[in-house]
Amino acid sequence: MSNPDVDRLDELITIAEFCKLARFSRNTFYKELREGRLSARQCGRRVYLLRSEVERWMRDMPAATVAAPKAAMSNPFVGATA
Repeated sequence: MSNPDVDRLDELITIAEFCKLARFSRNTFYKELREGRLSARQCGRRVYLLRSEVERWMRDMPAATVAAPKAAMSNPFVGATA
């Protein structure tokens, strides 16, 4: 029986590659790992992530929401005359 993790060795990415892709610092990567939102594999001193795991993590992230701009009346300088 084959191990699916071993069958996808070409799909391993490094922490540095992940951080560049996600625009995260290494500290944020390790925080995600500690909190169980990401899982990684270790080979000796090297740590790798499965590309499928990273894709799952990205799909599970909450959708971004953009707040509506505040009304112009909330700015005392808008519409003021000298």
